[in-house]
Amino acid sequence: MEWYEGEVQALERQREENPPPPEVVAFYGSSSIRLWSTLADDFPEVPVLNLGFGGSTLTACVHYFERLVPPCHPKVLLCYAGENDIGDGRSVDAIVGSFRELHQKVDRDLGPISFAYLSIKPSPLRWSAIDKIREVNARIRQEIRTRPESLFIDIHTPMLDDHGQPRRELWTEDGIHMSREGYHVWWQVVSAHRRRLGF
Repeated sequence: MEWYEGEVQALERQREENPPPPEVVAFYGSSSIRLWSTLADDFPEVPVLNLGFGGSTLTACVHYFERLVPPCHPKVLLCYAGENDIGDGRSVDAIVGSFRELHQKVDRDLGPISFAYLSIKPSPLRWSAIDKIREVNARIRQEIRTRPESLFIDIHTPMLDDHGQPRRELWTEDGIHMSREGYHVWWQVVSAHRRRLGF
């Protein structure tokens, strides 16, 4: 976990220097969150907080949860992680197990707040593992149902074309990070669930 320590410490310093406002909506997870540079502009009506750290896995999100999330006292928490676990070759059971641990920490440390998990996206770079991605998404969707305040948000399907292939314009050239168009899709999908999440 030492690989993430520098970014995690930077997020902690940012919180100390600029404490988040009350009832902040926090976005937590991997570089797909960290690189959402227009997050505040996309949701101008509410205070948002970007808690993404590059390359993070669900395991890392579990490990750093207490340090990064509860001290911000979020009103709503949205999470994107799991894709890097796929890239690291972790098994479906292991990934779902990490999600279950994270989900339990949300309930234990944050109480009955709204929590949303954004499904693993169908990145062109990970296409060879698409069956595994779909299985993880399906399993996590089932896990989400164990907590009434939690919501599974499918960002996977809207990122596919009519032939079930990734819409290339939604990614940068590396096939894993998203273009501005990709983030626009995420904004549209998340916005459709805002009332349910309470922001």
